[in-house]
Amino acid sequence: MQTSIDDIADLEPGLIAFRRDLHRHPELGFNEQRTAEKVATALHEAGIEVHRGVGGTGLVGVLKRQRHRQYFVARRYGRPADQREIHP
Repeated sequence: MQTSIDDIADLEPGLIAFRRDLHRHPELGFNEQRTAEKVATALHEAGIEVHRGVGGTGLVGVLKRQRHRQYFVARRYGRPADQREIHP
């Protein structure tokens, strides 16, 4: 299956809404319960194998290809505003 630019462009509004939702509900590092659940659900709905609870709230998605697997890991860190000022 080949993906066209138009197919990708069709995803843009949903991806923007997803990102905005995550930013409206910030969570501190290692306590990202809501974020992890939303990302895991989105990956699962996209047909990606998801392993949950990696290092606590981390996720690993497995992209299955014809003969091998490709793993990807995404990490989002949250810090309180006062920590950003203390530790730039």
